[in-house]
Amino acid sequence: SSPWRSRTNPSLWIAWKRFWRLPRTVRFYQVFHHFRGPLSYSQLVERLGVNLARLLERLLHIPPSELEISPGWICDRHKELAGDLFPDWAGRYRDLNVQVGQYNPAAVL
Repeated sequence: SSPWRSRTNPSLWIAWKRFWRLPRTVRFYQVFHHFRGPLSYSQLVERLGVNLARLLERLLHIPPSELEISPGWICDRHKELAGDLFPDWAGRYRDLNVQVGQYNPAAVL
């Protein structure tokens, strides 16, 4: 069992398991447009994984009583996670509706 699994929101683990259930063609052959050029899904996952591991390692050393989660805190963590890959929108709330494959995230308020 992973050391961070029991300390974080279980929904992160559920999302990760759902990702691995996607067909390989969706997981590894979809292309994302990066400001330095296109990235395959496997390249994107690898880069995000490094950032996520760094972020989780840092968060694990913060006592829960010292964490003050707010909308700004969530945006900061998102920028930390994906800011080097998507600097135009990482760390900001969406201002338009999107579709990710067949998944439609919640609409913009």
